[in-house]
Amino acid sequence: MSQRYQFLWKLRLLQVQYLQLQSGAKIQVTRNMDTDPHSLTTEVELTGSAKSKAKVKKIAKYVLVEI
Repeated sequence: MSQRYQFLWKLRLLQVQYLQLQSGAKIQVTRNMDTDPHSLTTEVELTGSAKSKAKVKKIAKYVLVEI
């Protein structure tokens, strides 16, 4: 695994942890071996209250706009 890929993976993990802490929702990243590892999208599963799920979606949209 290249250093760039390792850095990007760690950055994604930190973003997921941040979103979980800010929203109260649990975010489970789906690992699918059939998915292109260079894809710009990743499937996730959200668990928690309706309010926490709505909050994580709102924060994620803001974070994605900033990138």
